[in-house]
Amino acid sequence: MAVRELRTDGIYAYTRNPQSVGFITFIVGALLAVNSRKLAVHGLLTAVIYVLFPFAKEPWLREHYGEEYEAYCDRTPRFIGRTKRDSERT
Repeated sequence: MAVRELRTDGIYAYTRNPQSVGFITFIVGALLAVNSRKLAVHGLLTAVIYVLFPFAKEPWLREHYGEEYEAYCDRTPRFIGRTKRDSERT
């Protein structure tokens, strides 16, 4: 299988894992709307899985994209937050 180009534009310029951010946001919103303790346990465990997914795929990305991926990691947060570039400005 051919290695494709590393996407770093669009939403990927703000987070390296937009799918995980979206699913976690949805899960938290649904838990707040439903207000069920039983569903909260399931939802929180599901959110933990989405937090762990990026850690499983990052070694593959480092192996296939090398320095380009390392530079991307330096300037883009794993989930959301400030980038190194933002903190250098303050």
